[in-house]
Order: sequence, then structure tokens, then C-alpha cells
Amino acid sequence: MVDQRLSIPRYWRRMPQYYRLEGVQCVKCGRIYYPPRAVCECGSREFRPYPLPSTGKLINFTVLYSVPVEFEKMKPLIIGVVDLGGVRVVGQIVDCMDGEVEPWH
Repeated sequence: MVDQRLSIPRYWRRMPQYYRLEGVQCVKCGRIYYPPRAVCECGSREFRPYPLPSTGKLINFTVLYSVPVEFEKMKPLIIGVVDLGGVRVVGQIVDCMDGEVEPWH
């Protein structure tokens, strides 16, 4: 029997990670990864899904005033690094203005 996961494009296999911020947790040592990886630092290949928290601490950010044409309506564009309980995620910070954003100290 052919493994169906090999025939599905990588993008679709990663939908849970992209839309639900779902990482994986190593069954052996408990380390959490986002994005998921195939082998843990401890050498284990056994993982279970791990839903990341919906809130975190803003570690750092930058405000982009000069953006590509496709993002003109979104400027200023705020990109930040958020700590979600030991896992750091980079993404766009939305629903705020650049003067309202402060990193966690």
C-alpha cells in the first residue's frame, strides 16, 4: 500500500500548524517544537500533537513603513516575535497601531 501522505503537497499537510498553531511534543523527553520536526534532539521520532497557547509574550518587534505594493493597504506592517511558553513564533501583529505595541520586559 502506498503512503498517502507522500502524495499530498507539503502545504496541505501543514494546515494544522498554520491555522491552529499546533506544534508537536516529543513522547520521550517532552520537548515542544513549532514548526514540527521529524527527529527530536533526544533522537526520538515519536511525537504527539501539541496545541500552542493562544496568548503569549511579545519578545521583540519591528515596524515596516516601506512595504511591497501588495501590502500598501496594511502599512505600517508590524512583525513580531512572540513567546508561547517556550516556543517562539514570528508573525504579523494585528489589531493595534505601532505606538500601542510594547515588547515584554
